[in-house]
Amino acid sequence: MTSAHASHPFIREAAAGNFDAIARIYAHYVLHALATFEETPPPVDDLRARHAAIVGAGMPYVVAELDGVVAGYAYASAYRPRSAYRHTIEDSVYVADAASGWRCSAR
Repeated sequence: MTSAHASHPFIREAAAGNFDAIARIYAHYVLHALATFEETPPPVDDLRARHAAIVGAGMPYVVAELDGVVAGYAYASAYRPRSAYRHTIEDSVYVADAASGWRCSAR
């Protein structure tokens, strides 16, 4: 498969080489938004560890490419550890600031 042109994002599983881009995207949200509940951007290795835990639990972790560049990422994870929530997942979607308006998150 090839990457899509800017009008059509290409969605695929996150790969090891994507985590510098993922860290930059996430850092923007940590520094300029409230939704992450983090005060400082985590190191890339922390994001890799989070990815491993999510994928290890059988949940998806994907990136969206525009013209071959990671323009966003998304994942699903367990909502809460209590048994009543065992069938409930939470999704997280982050789009690069430069890609907002390209409908990267619409697919």
